[in-house]
Amino acid sequence: MEANLTGKVAFVAGSSAGIGKAIALKLATHGADIALNGRNPTSAIKVRKKIEELGRKVVFEKADMTAYQEIKQAVDNAIAKLGKIDILVASGGVTGADFVVDFFEKTDPASYILFAEANWLCRLYCVRAVLDHMVDRRRGKIIIITTDAGRWPTPAESLAGATGAGIVMATKVLAQELARWQIRV
Repeated sequence: MEANLTGKVAFVAGSSAGIGKAIALKLATHGADIALNGRNPTSAIKVRKKIEELGRKVVFEKADMTAYQEIKQAVDNAIAKLGKIDILVASGGVTGADFVVDFFEKTDPASYILFAEANWLCRLYCVRAVLDHMVDRRRGKIIIITTDAGRWPTPAESLAGATGAGIVMATKVLAQELARWQIRV
């Protein structure tokens, strides 16, 4: 990625570890100020320090992405502290430690809703939380991270694939809906 993001602010959901962390660091390397997000502020300390060492502004906003009101408050706090959000990266979600991923016939039906919320709805919550701000500004970039199981059927990933496919379709529809405000999805 070769981009000059100086003057831009990115809210990276799920950025205290994993892919979200790597994305936050890369955006900061290219000049963006960063609003980190996660459930555990302790795990974001090292990420925050690295971003500060790059000379970028950085805040951490604690929120569980599966709770809309929490992620909305985190977005509002980030806007208050950094002045705006130009880029949303909806990363994060569950890990293998949070759910047992197995063949469908071995999957407990009680986990269906939890899995959908933790891998599908949480990303939509992030988009909705920042949307009014981007519509008012008539600009923004939204990046939604999901699994490739949403495009390619993968054994033992029926729930992951279903939620991933939901995100792929939502992304296509959102791209059409939000283009009128110069918001790229």
